[in-house]
Amino acid sequence: MKAYPSNGLRSKRLTISGIVVLLLALICSIQIDPRRADAASLNSGGFAQSVGFNDSLARVETGNTHSCFLSHAGRVKCWGTNSFGQLGKDSTASWGDDTSEMAALGAVNLGTNKTAVSIAAGDYHTCALLNDGTVKCWGLNSSGQLGRDNVLNWGDGSGEMAALGAINLGTNKTAVRIAAGDYHTCALLNDGTVKCWGLNSSGQLGTDSTANLGDGSGEMAALGAVNLGTNKTATAI
Repeated sequence: MKAYPSNGLRSKRLTISGIVVLLLALICSIQIDPRRADAASLNSGGFAQSVGFNDSLARVETGNTHSCFLSHAGRVKCWGTNSFGQLGKDSTASWGDDTSEMAALGAVNLGTNKTAVSIAAGDYHTCALLNDGTVKCWGLNSSGQLGRDNVLNWGDGSGEMAALGAINLGTNKTAVRIAAGDYHTCALLNDGTVKCWGLNSSGQLGTDSTANLGDGSGEMAALGAVNLGTNKTATAI
């Protein structure tokens, strides 16, 4: 790196440039984060009521062309493009693109006595962390991102959401947090370990390889935790 002389003019120019860069970075970081919106502002604007929630919104997630909202009561509603079942409506019909559809939008079927405590959205798949620590994902499964040991999409056919099983996270393992990339998913488990599955073309699963995981028989049961280092555990993902 070239060292500039420490004269006042150069220092001033560098400082101003640095401030401009930092401000631009801050502005861009606020504008280009499509995954999460401000639930508080949506609550104050009455948005929860417009989509049929009688309670306030706890979390907002957006995928590539779909959006999902989690209410404080643990219900999830999704709308937008539904080509792969990412809305969890047992169909591929888009929702929210016609008159009065939002008022009639039903909650995702998470299972009997199941509510969500968190949600995550990838490009074309959606996941929910449930009240019992299990995780369910639906939508596009081209790389195993749903963690179902196959590449079959889910949520795009009649009765699929009611039949959707939880992901195999391992014996006595439950999730405390979840996150979704474009085509992969990660979970922080109750023992502080992290497991990831789905597309791995660039090593995004942290498995020291580029092989996808979760797309073949038995892979989720055999899925190991990401190596975070000796005596290291995660507190967030």
